[in-house]
Amino acid sequence: MPRAAACLLIAALLPLATSLSAVEPVAVGGGSYAPYGGSVRDGDADKLFAQKPQVEPELLTRPMPTNSWWTTLLTGPFPGKLYAMPATVDASPAGLRVWFPQGWNDNGTELVAGRPLEVQGVDRAPAAADADVPLATFEGNKWPEGWTATGDAWGDKPTIFAARAMGDAVGGSYACSFAMKGDRGQGELTSPAFVITRERIHLQVGGGSDRSKIHVDLEVDGKAVRSASGRNSNDFAWITWEVKEFSGKQARLRLVDASGGGWGFLAVGRAVQSNAAQPSSGGVFSTCTAARWSDWSVTMRLRAAPQRWCDATIGRGLPYVWVECRDLDLRVPRDGDRLTDFSGKDVTLPFTGDSLVLERDGRLFALFAPTRTTFAEVSGAIEPGFAGKERFLIVGLLPKREDAALIAKHAYAVPRDTRVAWTYDRDAGSVTTTFTTTADALRGTDKTVLQGWLPHHWREGQTKAPFTTAEFASQRGRLRLAPGNSVAVTHAFTGLLPALPMPVARPGDATPFDAKRFADHLQRWTDDRTSRPAGKRYGDDTYWGAKEFLLMAQHLAIARASAHPAADKLHDLLAECLSDWFTWTPGENAHFFARYPAPWQGLVGLKSSFGSGAFTDNHFHFGYFTLAAAMLMRDDPQWGAKFAPMVRLVAKQYANWDRDDQTFPFMRCFDPWAGHCYAGGTSDRNDGNNQESSSEAMQAWAGLFLLGAALGDDAMAAAGAMGYAVEGSAITEYWNDYHAWKDGAAASNYSPKYKHSIVSVLRDRDIGYWTWFSGEPIHIYGIQWLPQWTSLQYLARDPKFTSWQVTNMLTAQGKGTPVTFTQLGDDWGNVALGGMLFGNPDLVAKTLVDAAAVNDQLAGWQRSTVTTYLAHAYRQLGQVAWDCHTSLPTSTVFSGKDGKLMVVAWNPSKAPVTATVHRAGKKIGQVSIVPGALQSVVLP
Repeated sequence: MPRAAACLLIAALLPLATSLSAVEPVAVGGGSYAPYGGSVRDGDADKLFAQKPQVEPELLTRPMPTNSWWTTLLTGPFPGKLYAMPATVDASPAGLRVWFPQGWNDNGTELVAGRPLEVQGVDRAPAAADADVPLATFEGNKWPEGWTATGDAWGDKPTIFAARAMGDAVGGSYACSFAMKGDRGQGELTSPAFVITRERIHLQVGGGSDRSKIHVDLEVDGKAVRSASGRNSNDFAWITWEVKEFSGKQARLRLVDASGGGWGFLAVGRAVQSNAAQPSSGGVFSTCTAARWSDWSVTMRLRAAPQRWCDATIGRGLPYVWVECRDLDLRVPRDGDRLTDFSGKDVTLPFTGDSLVLERDGRLFALFAPTRTTFAEVSGAIEPGFAGKERFLIVGLLPKREDAALIAKHAYAVPRDTRVAWTYDRDAGSVTTTFTTTADALRGTDKTVLQGWLPHHWREGQTKAPFTTAEFASQRGRLRLAPGNSVAVTHAFTGLLPALPMPVARPGDATPFDAKRFADHLQRWTDDRTSRPAGKRYGDDTYWGAKEFLLMAQHLAIARASAHPAADKLHDLLAECLSDWFTWTPGENAHFFARYPAPWQGLVGLKSSFGSGAFTDNHFHFGYFTLAAAMLMRDDPQWGAKFAPMVRLVAKQYANWDRDDQTFPFMRCFDPWAGHCYAGGTSDRNDGNNQESSSEAMQAWAGLFLLGAALGDDAMAAAGAMGYAVEGSAITEYWNDYHAWKDGAAASNYSPKYKHSIVSVLRDRDIGYWTWFSGEPIHIYGIQWLPQWTSLQYLARDPKFTSWQVTNMLTAQGKGTPVTFTQLGDDWGNVALGGMLFGNPDLVAKTLVDAAAVNDQLAGWQRSTVTTYLAHAYRQLGQVAWDCHTSLPTSTVFSGKDGKLMVVAWNPSKAPVTATVHRAGKKIGQVSIVPGALQSVVLP
């Protein structure tokens, strides 16, 4: 390179180098984070950043609510299935589809969706002279008119996404030669003839890449002039053919599958003629955006033109879909359906009124419209002719005809805002969540909504909701309906401890606690961690690394409780670890946090893992941080004061409890109506959102609660108490189906066809007996029992049930013959023991003593220290007295084998606290708790 050119290049690069070096840490208390961008990047985050949120422009300043049941709406162009329960809804360029799931499938894993009711948009405005011309949309239950299929590949109708999902698809179904025989099927699918009138053809293509056997062709005058294939992918890609040279000629599309091997299928989703360089939606609606959202409802805006749209409002537990139009008409295709009025009398179209009932495959869909609407049949569809300016159609689901009057009474109350709030009553030992809905009346003046409630509301919780006799079967059990715009539900929260008193050796104990051996294990574990090189004492990512420093915090708490000399080393190790993570130095590539800018604003830990850079598993990962930080703050308040502002940001990232704080979405990971968190950052267009590890979600709430207690932040602690209480109830109902075991099959939330005692992955669409990483029973059950600590104490609510569940796992793992804990290995063996210790701590202690006697690794220092500590502590304390609590939240009341009650409490304040002890709603005594220490008091 000539010297002059080199100098010019250096001069050009200097501003860039200066700007990069000018990126400085953003100080937050004694910690700091990195501004996201430049050299601070993450692949998952970059993929999310590449997507502009599909929201109305005025909403771009709001933090985007990821990890929701409707998050796919944000990532567009159309959302896929949204499981509102009882309705399932999606949007496409044609309009809306509303499913009414009923009856369990053959495996008992999901409700059968049935055929959807479609509400399509009709735009009567004159089309532009060069508007797109659809060639194929493949929507509905039969091939489009004029299309013909041959061979054994394509079947007699399009493939719906519920049967086989394709990525980046628009709409609910597509043409696919995988439909009948998988890769082995062969045959052709041919369109009717059409005249080429535009410059281009855009089409979506997926599947195999062998163009000699798998291809979609454009034939002109009987000759293939353009051809395309997939990319050996289950994702669609848009293909564009320039066809201006064939203008005015007759053509057809031919889809060919002549392959019988791997990737031996073709998929085509949509095809249009267009003059535009880029493909449009191919339907009436070009975009679908979020126009409004609140805590359990959302409004989608399907836009046909800048001033012509339909708004569709849906919400969880709401048995309606409200469709409000601006300068558009609607149509509802019929498919052999019976039409009646609400009394069951058949209706013949045209019909003038405000409501109809459409019966399809035994499912009852009610249609509500403004008064004096004329329902006419046009080209096989019901078209409502609106008499006045009001243009809306409400789809209501009828559990049975006898419920028609109830559904009709509340149909016109459309929710505009849904909001949850909570109060934590320390004296009552309970958390009350209040659900408030603000509504408008589309007709009349009655704004009372009809809201559905799940078993964790009406069975695990206490509520005075005025339930009606109407109810739905839902993916989570009986959905009971109650009218009312403000409903309160109360759940018990009897306190939580950061640690337990150290067990002691007791003379005559048949399963003695070996203090000497335990101290040796604690020392060896400490020596192993502290001997590792700096920066290598814990993993680099937000999951495996965070698990390591929770272990450090647990060993520190144990060492302090036993006055072990390793305590100071463990403190220094944990402080080093967390201080490293809570600060950023330019040039670091791991062990720090970076701040997302708007609109996808939030905090990401780097290195990320398991998709956490785009908020997937966010609460699982960050819960380890908050719990470990809370435990270090208990040991070292000075460190806590320094890093509290940074730790508070980490907590708000996954569970922002402060609506006024617009730097994070409100309760990012928690669905207040469903009662549990969601792990999927951007959800799935077919399956909805999901959560696997219920126990790690509970750890995240425990971390929030104990962090709030350590900081003296009552609002944070109350949010943690709320989440712990509510999600614990949801786990009881939906992961464990506890009441089926306790009260019989009639009390089950699920089908008798589901042959397992646990649900390992709870998705909006279904329940599953599998994990994302394994199909082994120890993993399916075990992912609900880790990490071991007091955060899992909810598993002790019914020790017999927990013992039964662990026994089920051992039997399933042995394929009918129970395996031993030892056979599970030292890692997962201790996980299983961690579950069993909340059912039978005596058995866990004996298992470890027996394993130690033969030098089995199950009882080795690498894995068993925490298990041994918890097992002996719980067996010496006795069972949790669930009908007791104190007014100090960081406490637990135990009932010993002698029947005496013992209060174990941690007072995080700087002054003594007198705590009132309650049993079954009555005061039974008081205890004085000194500041700082973990204290045990036996009640007289």
